[in-house]
Amino acid sequence: MNKDGSYVTEEFINYVEPLIQGDYQPFMVNGLPQHLVLRR
Repeated sequence: MNKDGSYVTEEFINYVEPLIQGDYQPFMVNGLPQHLVLRR
């Protein structure tokens, strides 16, 4: 947060932007989205 507490800092934007870029399209099966499940 900036000093005023009203918005995030430019430093935060530079950090988080690469983490949230892109567009993920879920796999569709019979019209329903299928999500990946990681198994151990």
